[in-house]
Amino acid sequence: MKADFAAKVELKAKYMGTCEHSRQTNLYVCNVLHSAGEIPTKAGQQRQVACGVWRYFTNAKPSAMVHQRVQQDIAKHYKRLIPTLDRMEIEGDGFTS
Repeated sequence: MKADFAAKVELKAKYMGTCEHSRQTNLYVCNVLHSAGEIPTKAGQQRQVACGVWRYFTNAKPSAMVHQRVQQDIAKHYKRLIPTLDRMEIEGDGFTS
């Protein structure tokens, strides 16, 4: 899994009143490479690998807590998809996870 905060998005209306303020959200993106197929036993065969892209919008500031929460949600999903999954490798932008 490769994960990072990708962008800060400002959410504002086309027209705003004098005292109105726009809201901001952070986009967190995770690319997950996974293989649900069997490891080939014959030379020259390739293992089927799939890529899942996860996008989370959150108004929380970038932090290790957000990284961990998102990664836990993704891990639960893939554990249901691949029951034999027992380990995930995670690459991020420096937050401990």
